[in-house]
Amino acid sequence: MVQRDTRRRLLDAAAAVLAEQGVEAASTREIYERAGVKAPTLYHHFGDKRGLMDAVVSDAFDRYVAEKRRLRLTGEPFVDLRRGWDAHVAFARDNPVVYQLMFSAGGGRPSAAAQESLRLLREGFDRLAADGALRARVSPELATRSLSAALQGVTAAICREPTNPANARLSSTVRDAVIHALLRTDAERHLRPDS
Repeated sequence: MVQRDTRRRLLDAAAAVLAEQGVEAASTREIYERAGVKAPTLYHHFGDKRGLMDAVVSDAFDRYVAEKRRLRLTGEPFVDLRRGWDAHVAFARDNPVVYQLMFSAGGGRPSAAAQESLRLLREGFDRLAADGALRARVSPELATRSLSAALQGVTAAICREPTNPANARLSSTVRDAVIHALLRTDAERHLRPDS
């Protein structure tokens, strides 16, 4: 129990320091001092700063997935995708530094958290395809990549300017345009199943 409490204190201290100072300025010394432990304790639990950052990302992703799971599916694809989008954007807005570690843009391999997020999104689009909810010529892979790319663009803009009052409008405009491009409406599903 003490080990778990110490680990939790270190994760919480790291998340707070990252939020205040960013990844580059965050020092392990400040983190372990804020957690009330000595340096060897941090290194025992996480190995090094990279290991600690990976653990912070993992912890944040666990919270992210738990929040997503609390959003019970309604069975309405437009509603469910909007709710999932909004939860993702809210997480990025509330945790911009950790989010950027999770879903870093540019080259390099995506974090394990980002890969798992994409896997879950792809599973959702696989189900929608099986139900005939995707537009013609929109595969689950294309839908996953499209929604993910749009989300990354919106969240990057929001993380760069978190206080911009137009962020909510930006998010909802892009969200609705992308979802509309990917999903058939109910009328289209019932009247023209292969269009």
